[in-house]
Amino acid sequence: MKYKNLFLIIICLFYVFFISSCGKKAPPVPPGTITAKPIKDLKAKPVKGGILLTWSVPYKNSDGSPLFHIKEFYIFKAALPIGSCPTCPVQYQTIITVPFNKTIKPGMKMKYEDRDVYHGKIYVYQICTVKGWRNQSKLSNRVWVRY
Repeated sequence: MKYKNLFLIIICLFYVFFISSCGKKAPPVPPGTITAKPIKDLKAKPVKGGILLTWSVPYKNSDGSPLFHIKEFYIFKAALPIGSCPTCPVQYQTIITVPFNKTIKPGMKMKYEDRDVYHGKIYVYQICTVKGWRNQSKLSNRVWVRY
């Protein structure tokens, strides 16, 4: 009887430590390191009264897992004089915050109209997705538009 109980205890411990498990089989990842996939289709065009920016909302993380929550988008903006070098580094002067309070769906598009523009300037934009505090995606493609 003693040995039967001991045998059951050993089998239970074996099960608890070696057979049962949960989670994904991969090395642990620190919080905040899995960001949203970068936006690759940022477009800008001049419209009456401003510049219209459009982009696709990412629905996957950088590791390919589904993206469930986006807090906001940061739009980086620079105003340059006409004739500026298109391959030179850009120093962004403004960061525009665009809140996002919707459910993420594949194929979803976003629009933002920048009305703080002046004639005779070239505007450069890039955007990143913000999931939370200190969790930003890489910057999108860079777009240049003359207003």
